Amino acid sequence: MHFSNRKFSSLSSAFTHRWKMLTFHAVAIAIAFVAGWYLAAAARAKVSASLAKNTAAGSASIKKSGPPTAGEITIVQKKLAEALRTPGRLAKAHTIVDYIATLDTDMVKALLNDLNKQGLTPDNSYVLPSLMHRWAELDPQAAIDWVLKTAEPSKKSLCTQEPFDALSAHDPTAALSALTQFRGQPGADFAIDRIFENYAQQNPQAALTALQSLPPGQQSSTLYSSIFTAWVEQNPAAAAAAAANMTPSTARNQSIDTIAQNWALHDPSASLTWAQALPSGSIQDAAIADVIGVVGKNDPAAAADDALQLPTGSNRSKLLSTILNNWVQFDPAKLLDWAGQNLTGANYDSAALVALQEESKTNPAAAAAFVMQNKDANIANQDILSIALNWNKQDPQAALAWAVSLPVDNTAIRSTAIEGVLSSSIENNPSGTATYLMQNFATDPSLATLATKTAGIWARSDPQSALTWVNSLPLGAVQNSATLAAIGNYASADPQAAWNVASQLSDATRSQAELNVINSWANKNPNQVAQVISNIPAGLELDTATSTVAGSWLVRDPNSASQWIDTLPQGSAKDAAIK
Repeated sequence: MHFSNRKFSSLSSAFTHRWKMLTFHAVAIAIAFVAGWYLAAAARAKVSASLAKNTAAGSASIKKSGPPTAGEITIVQKKLAEALRTPGRLAKAHTIVDYIATLDTDMVKALLNDLNKQGLTPDNSYVLPSLMHRWAELDPQAAIDWVLKTAEPSKKSLCTQEPFDALSAHDPTAALSALTQFRGQPGADFAIDRIFENYAQQNPQAALTALQSLPPGQQSSTLYSSIFTAWVEQNPAAAAAAAANMTPSTARNQSIDTIAQNWALHDPSASLTWAQALPSGSIQDAAIADVIGVVGKNDPAAAADDALQLPTGSNRSKLLSTILNNWVQFDPAKLLDWAGQNLTGANYDSAALVALQEESKTNPAAAAAFVMQNKDANIANQDILSIALNWNKQDPQAALAWAVSLPVDNTAIRSTAIEGVLSSSIENNPSGTATYLMQNFATDPSLATLATKTAGIWARSDPQSALTWVNSLPLGAVQNSATLAAIGNYASADPQAAWNVASQLSDATRSQAELNVINSWANKNPNQVAQVISNIPAGLELDTATSTVAGSWLVRDPNSASQWIDTLPQGSAKDAAIK
């Protein structure tokens, strides 16, 4: 017997519903087994050869008129036990299903009655749905009656869906009628899902009418989606007309979304024309976005062109962003080309940045060439670092050669590129990098950026050595910037020692260095730093210091901070603290 993918899916749904009723331990077991059933929806594995040989010989004695004897039931139970030992969840599921397909109605019923008396175990969680599927093929109405009248409550969620699936496949109205007896029982929700899926395949208009006749609490969005998904495959224009005639509601909105998403798969142009003809408003916006979003997965250039035709606004920007983020995953170079021809301003910057970041992962040289040919400084400044980092991972020598070759007159971009290439070296070996910089970049315009980064990182692990090296740097901007970085990070470990160093600096850097220390110190011990800053002469530095200390202290201890502020002499420093 060929067991369809949909049948495996229905069994999976039944198992899923059952999880809610199991203990924690049983849930863990059930989840493991459901994975096997779910995988069967994607691929049909070969049936176990060992059991296939026994099936023909055993079936002659199994298939007979009248209830099976105890001996015959024992034979089948042994074969099912053997099937349950099949290695692999997927193979086990296939083996059980194919073996049960050889059984007649009387044997299936006898086995179900026996399992119904037992507790719910991992093994019979495999077997129960398979037996119900077989019985549903042979006599769905009898299977439904058994579930309703005989099945134990703990078994119903595993047994309900299959017979309703089989019955609705040829008589959905009868299945809906029978389901009225199951309202509120385990498995009923999955049964109704399967009924309307089958009904929609046969007559979507009748299925919609039947659904709308149900009590509002039973009209789930899933059922509407199921009907309109099937309807669009058969006649999308008719489905669209039916949705348009529905009363404005969440169900109608859901139906329009379903039509848009599914119609776009079959006919993007026709679906977009339909969506654009909907009454203007949020429903139309959502439908257009759905259509273009689907198109964007297969033809992002066409989808992006369509998105540009929409009115300017946040919806268009969000949709365009979604399309471009999908596009960039598989063809960033083409996206860059398209963006250059169709976008301007912030939209171009956003698209180009996304594309360049992705392109730099596989082809950093091409991304770098694009940046340097592009005159948009915003793109260059933001993206040059990611190019350098990615290129350095692939080919450090080539990355460094490129960074050093960048125009000297654009110090910001060149320094950023070199810093990106050397970043891993700075992080992992700041002392060695410091030596390398003095040997190779002593007169380079990028030295200030590189020295600052290196000094700051080095000061985290060895502040004394970092400060000694900083003092050897050329006087002026290079040394000042590196000094501030080193002292700032030194303060995070030992603010008192960092303050002592900062207070010994020349006027050119002392004030900023002290403020860097105060900023770090105030987060650790505002009371202590408050005593230190009392020695700072009146002026901007003191004003900034008192403001910083007050801000940190008030968060930690408002009363103490307020008392300290009251002790400050009248003047700009006290005003700054109060503010």
